[in-house]
Amino acid sequence: MGYPLPQASVMAAPLHVLVYGSLDAGICDTYRFGMHQAALAKLGVEMRGLTDFALGVPADAGDSMDAAFASDGLVFDRSEIDWADVLVFRRFYLTQWSCRDCALVSPKQVELERHRDRFGHQISEPDRLIRPLFTAFERYPELLRGRAVVYESDDDLLNVKAWNGVSRRIAPEREIIERMVRRADLVTVTTPVLADRHRRFNDEIRVIRNAVEPSWYDVAPGGDPAPGDPRLVYYAKPNRMRDYDVCRPAVDELVRQFPDARRVWLGALDAPAGGSPAPVIAAVDEVGPYVNGPAAFSRSLATARPDIGLAPLVGDEFDQGKSELHWLEYTMAGAATVATRMPGGGPFDAIRDGVDGLLAGNRAEWLAALTSLASSRTMRDEIAGRAHERVLAEYTVEARAPEWADAYRWAADHAGRAVGGRIHALGELPAAMIGTEARAALDHRRRMRDEAAAAPARLAGMRGDRLACWPASDAIDPLVSVIVPVVDESDELVRRCLRSILTGSHARVEVVIATTAGEMAQRLTPVAEADPRIRVVAVDGPLTEPSSTDVARSAWTGRLLDAALGSATGAWVAPLGPEAEFEPDHIEVLLGVAVEHDLEFVYGQAVVDLGTGQRLVLGAWPPNPDGVLTGGTELFSRRLSAVAHFDPEAWREAESAGWRFWRSLLEAGCRTASIEVAVTNIRLLEPAPGRPADAADMPMTDSPARTSRMRAVARRQARQDAARSR
Repeated sequence: MGYPLPQASVMAAPLHVLVYGSLDAGICDTYRFGMHQAALAKLGVEMRGLTDFALGVPADAGDSMDAAFASDGLVFDRSEIDWADVLVFRRFYLTQWSCRDCALVSPKQVELERHRDRFGHQISEPDRLIRPLFTAFERYPELLRGRAVVYESDDDLLNVKAWNGVSRRIAPEREIIERMVRRADLVTVTTPVLADRHRRFNDEIRVIRNAVEPSWYDVAPGGDPAPGDPRLVYYAKPNRMRDYDVCRPAVDELVRQFPDARRVWLGALDAPAGGSPAPVIAAVDEVGPYVNGPAAFSRSLATARPDIGLAPLVGDEFDQGKSELHWLEYTMAGAATVATRMPGGGPFDAIRDGVDGLLAGNRAEWLAALTSLASSRTMRDEIAGRAHERVLAEYTVEARAPEWADAYRWAADHAGRAVGGRIHALGELPAAMIGTEARAALDHRRRMRDEAAAAPARLAGMRGDRLACWPASDAIDPLVSVIVPVVDESDELVRRCLRSILTGSHARVEVVIATTAGEMAQRLTPVAEADPRIRVVAVDGPLTEPSSTDVARSAWTGRLLDAALGSATGAWVAPLGPEAEFEPDHIEVLLGVAVEHDLEFVYGQAVVDLGTGQRLVLGAWPPNPDGVLTGGTELFSRRLSAVAHFDPEAWREAESAGWRFWRSLLEAGCRTASIEVAVTNIRLLEPAPGRPADAADMPMTDSPARTSRMRAVARRQARQDAARSR
């Protein structure tokens, strides 16, 4: 017998956003996700990153992850994805081996290892999961089960130039970047330029500009003044010398006119994949180290005491897609910004020229702007002050978080838009129905979370000072309700099922048959009239149901089980599908174990005759959806109906209503155990080819999906047994 499972803690949240990757490992991660996490939580949006993957690795893969991912036996734990309402893919993912110091990439591990040993560089393993995972979502949208897909980018990664330190890393990923943009239900970008660039792949794009966190720029006042008046500051890796050359002649001329001026470059020393710092050192008066982490860098920028912030760009296609982040950061550090004006639009179009910054389009304009600021501290202070007021009003995390929250909510409400609504088992939906179905899926997930969050307290309240939720009187010759859902099964199947119940060793039973209203209810009424222990409950169908026959059947079964449970009057409940039969002592054995050990839920084994000389035994511990027979092997206290119910919409999460019921009780902390005793049997017999089935060799289940699933489980068990024997 198994032991009671521990109680699980389940948190409910209005909207769950899962970012594939880190929220704060890099600058882009932080500015687009991590820095908004707390503010979004206040708005009812819970965000987390997916960085650690629980994988079931085949034993024959050894220590090789490449071999593991090439194996058909790899199993991915999708619990994190199931947690989400919105799944976000960002920028790009490295799917080849790469060097952190020089951006060398190769599909061959050994090549990067030789490179590491020769140069002492650090190398990174590739992300092996993103391609098979995303490909699966493209081919089988129903795997997302109604969850939205968002793609986020703050750079024009489809126009990265050779001068950029990461161009070699991005080049092999261009194909999957395009696929992610096309597949997304919503694309979020930092600027209107990026929105225009991505619109050829996707027509649903939102511009959500970058934000700053003001507290990052707080530095202690006082101390020795920084040398130079004014201090002209530029920050970048050394490979951005090409941009600095845009303003360098004007900066050098200014220094000749104002000998006290000081040229400062932050981030040139020890910058990964950033090029040689030698040209930088030769070009400026003061060089600062590369500071990792946006918060730490922001403090270092403020500590540098900039008077004038330099934001030059050459102005190629990639540059045009960048954001105004330099202006935001210089402003928060107290500087007046001079930035490049680009023909055709660019990142610094957000600056109001002459009001909260200065724009320059050529060498003469750069020199004029720098000279005017260097000549007047008052002008510098006025421009910096107006910029500071505007940034605090428009660009803080608090100002930006509502835009993110609204975007994620819109995406959740339009899940499936990018694939014609092919989600769940609903097939291709009309455009007008996609939003309705997406909201229904979201509402369902929220209800399930709320119920899961409340379930442990409900269970504890029913227990009081007892171990179990049922009173002592429920242990004394109790009435047991056997609930039987009948969708459209044959009369012969139903009669066999009922016979096994009514001839059992526990005499005090009632049988509640829940069936579809109309013809089925009329057909079963004579059966109920033949024995006073049988009742028929007629259940009306939903207004809409899944188009897949198997899924619609599963939904109907859940609806019928829920109705039967609501109508049951016994102290204990034992479900039984009409394709199965109880062993004579089924109830007696399970009830005896439950009473003896103060259990609330107990189950035994089912023996399935596959009709091919094979016998499949179901009854695993701990329980799992493939290892147990739900709706046939369990007995539980009817009081648990206040903790969980049979969910007719469990199909939305690719679950049966029976397994959803089991899982909900387990997560609530229900006192559960299994016994290694066969209490139920099923025969999966098939008629001979070309001959109609008669009563003797009729399939004992009318559900092709259930038959197929049991055969698949049997094949899996056979493979596992063979592996163990080797």
